[in-house]
Amino acid sequence: MAIFTSGTIVGTISGAVGGQVFVSGGRSQVVRPRPAARSRTTPPLAASRAAMFNVRRAWSGLTEAEQLTWTTIATGILRTNRLGQSSPLSGFELFVKSNLELRLASSSFLDAADAQGASGAPRSVSSTFKVSTTFLVTAQPPEGFGTAIFFVYGWPYWVDHDTKSPPRLRFLATTGAASLSLDVKALWEALWGPMVDTQRYVIGVAAQVGGRRRSQIILDRGTVIP
Repeated sequence: MAIFTSGTIVGTISGAVGGQVFVSGGRSQVVRPRPAARSRTTPPLAASRAAMFNVRRAWSGLTEAEQLTWTTIATGILRTNRLGQSSPLSGFELFVKSNLELRLASSSFLDAADAQGASGAPRSVSSTFKVSTTFLVTAQPPEGFGTAIFFVYGWPYWVDHDTKSPPRLRFLATTGAASLSLDVKALWEALWGPMVDTQRYVIGVAAQVGGRRRSQIILDRGTVIP
């Protein structure tokens, strides 16, 4: 699906229409053929599909009153598209976002929406990746809290220069603690294999406190050292 802002004819367009994809290239808009989708079945993909199926089924099992609580709270939560346009989430989108981000088993899905808002962001997020020893990620709970549930994400880069492209963060682990100090080397290498000296990466850490929704993800970009 393409999204656009109107101008004399079309001011800005981003996305796909039919077999064409519209993207920005330098100072110009670029249209290129949409690549044919390839069927892929991997364990992570199968797990994601199963989780989405379970959360859809859980939403269908809610009463109208329960769904309405999600919809009411979702109207106050804005999401922004690639063109900077904002619109509120739907109740279903908030239900999916809340349950899948918490990595809950389908038997533990949240029935009621949390009206307290999002948690504060974790503080002092940092990472030190040593190719020969540990991939250490550290963080402190949000201001005013002595403990938190931390969510850790990551993404490696395969270029030798700084990149501003958004990382496609993958979930690595979650843990409850007074402060985060987690070696993610085994988890990381299970997804992407070994890293090499000077290779670039990005770590993301979010927090949940006081029964509130998960916070925004704080990013830390780094380079692997010997």
